[in-house]
Amino acid sequence: MKYIALISLLYIIVFFSCKEQIQKVIYNPPIFNETTKRSVTVIGDIIDDLPARCIIFNDFLILTHRSIKNEQLFHAYNKYTGEYKCSFGNRGRGIGELIHINGISIDKKNNSMLVGSLESNQIIEFILDSLKYGKVEVSKKILKHPLRGIGFYSIGKNQYLSIYNPHNRFQLYDDNLNIIDSCNYYSQIVDGIPNTKAANSYYTYCSNIGIKPDGSKFINLTLSGGILEIFEIKEDKINHLKTIHYYQPIYDEKTGIPKWDEAIYGAITLATTNKHIYILLNGSFDSEAKVNKISVLDWEGNPIKQYDLGVDLMRIMLDEESGKGYVIFRDDNYEYRLGVFNL
Repeated sequence: MKYIALISLLYIIVFFSCKEQIQKVIYNPPIFNETTKRSVTVIGDIIDDLPARCIIFNDFLILTHRSIKNEQLFHAYNKYTGEYKCSFGNRGRGIGELIHINGISIDKKNNSMLVGSLESNQIIEFILDSLKYGKVEVSKKILKHPLRGIGFYSIGKNQYLSIYNPHNRFQLYDDNLNIIDSCNYYSQIVDGIPNTKAANSYYTYCSNIGIKPDGSKFINLTLSGGILEIFEIKEDKINHLKTIHYYQPIYDEKTGIPKWDEAIYGAITLATTNKHIYILLNGSFDSEAKVNKISVLDWEGNPIKQYDLGVDLMRIMLDEESGKGYVIFRDDNYEYRLGVFNL
C-alpha cells in the first residue's frame, strides 16, 4: 500500500513538473508608440548584388555579395563615402579558402574577422590591420571537431558560439575552441502542447541570430512566423531568459520545413548593439513587401521606437557610438544602394 502511495506521489510530482514547463503561448505583434522619420543619404555607387551579410569594422563596411569586379567573397567599402576599397576571401578548399560561409563576426581584440565554414574543422581569420591599405592577411583557428552547425560567431570574452549543430542547438567554446557548454532549449510554438521534433526543426530552417557585442546575450528571431528568443551567457553557461511570440509559424508536421506561403513573414534581418536590437520586420504574407521601418527593441525585448526611412530596406548596420545607421536598400530601378542616416 505504501509502495502504491509512493508511486502515485511521484506521478503527481512529475505531472506538475512537466506541466510547469509548458508555456502559455500568445501571439501578439510588437506595438511601437514612437516613430521617428529619417532621410537616407546615398553613398557610393550601385552595389552589384544584395549582400547576404554585412558588418562594420572601424572605417569600413564589409559586405558579402557577388561582384562583377572579381570572384572574391568579401568587399570593403569606406563607410563615410561608400567608395569601394578592396575585396578578399577566396572560394575553394585550399588554405584560407571557403566553400560555405557560416557566420561572420568581428574579433575586436585581434582586429580580425572570423568566418565559419560548414563541414570544416577550421575557422578562417582575416587579419584587418592593413585593410585601410587594401591588404588583408589570412590565418586560421583549428576546431577540435568539424563545424556542422549553420553559424559560428565570436561573442567577446574570448568565447565563441556555434548554432544549430547536429546534436546541440547552441554550443559555447572557450578561447582554445574547446566546447564548454551546450543548450538544447527550444521555445514552445503551440499553446499547451510541447514541441515535436518537427517543431524544433522549424527553428533551424529560418532563424536570424544576433549577438550582443559584449558577449553577455544573444537572440534568435525567426523569419517565417515571428518568435523572438533571448538567451544569456553567464559563468560559461547558456541560459534561456525570455521568449516573445509575434506571429505564429506554419510548418510541415513531419519535417519542420516552414510553409512560407501560409505564414506571416517575421524578421528579414537584424543588427545588434550593446544597447539595442534593430530589426527589419515584414509582418505580412508577402515576401516582397516593402519594409521602410527599422524596429528597435531593448535587450529585454521591449519595443522602444521605429525609424521610418521611406526606402525599401534590405540590410542594416548600426554604429551607435557615432550616431549613424547604414542600410542597403532597393531603389525604384531595383538597384541595390548603400545609404547612411542619423540615429
